[in-house]
Amino acid sequence: RNSIKPYPGIDMPGLFADVEPRVLLGTRAEATIHFSGDNAPFRGGIAVVGVDGRDVSGLASVNVGRLLDEGLSTQAKIRIMKGGVAHVFLNPVVAIDLGLTEVLRYLIEDVGIDVNTQHYSSGVFNGYNMPLVAHALVHPDPSSFQYLMSVSGLNANPIPLGIIPYDRSATTLLHLLNDGSIEDALDGSFLDISRIETLLNRDEIDVDILDDDDLTPLDYLVDWDNPWGVSFDRNYLLLIKAFLDAGA
Repeated sequence: RNSIKPYPGIDMPGLFADVEPRVLLGTRAEATIHFSGDNAPFRGGIAVVGVDGRDVSGLASVNVGRLLDEGLSTQAKIRIMKGGVAHVFLNPVVAIDLGLTEVLRYLIEDVGIDVNTQHYSSGVFNGYNMPLVAHALVHPDPSSFQYLMSVSGLNANPIPLGIIPYDRSATTLLHLLNDGSIEDALDGSFLDISRIETLLNRDEIDVDILDDDDLTPLDYLVDWDNPWGVSFDRNYLLLIKAFLDAGA
């Protein structure tokens, strides 16, 4: 997917190339360049990141044919880059995982990537697409988490669509604190209880939110089958205490 499959007329010796709309349209009737996997809009290993000087790398799709119908000049320049490069440089999850908070800030505030997006993934969480707040929750450096907490419109307790079956549509991030992939990332030094407390004490958070089985996040933490076990390890007790302190 990340290897370039150029259209006729595309020469991409560096990171970027500027091409006319006709080059991308070619003879294909279908003209939409869209998400393929967990990254920027793709087609054939190419990511579209700009249209006539306007950054579009935060969009879910770019329909070149529709843009032409709406008046885009046939001489306009569409900026493209190699898909594999876009996966690194335009991926907010990678920015979090590498501790690059300023890059994350740029992608959200300047590129326009939705703070609640779940279109991106990395090696964390076994490669599943997860919310940005989940990645920031388990990273040793707290700066990305602190930044996300300041962003207007953040859903601090989202439903992680990448690992939730369609029939479990009410299972939130807090319900999954005992899920294997999250528990592994939270293990040992990766657990910063102050971040959990920050989430639980946000005004919009319902600490007793119910899932499809009418169970709360705390119900899962005290379940005898949870991955933390009932060894009363310190992290396990701290999680329970955080929920109780928040009124669960």
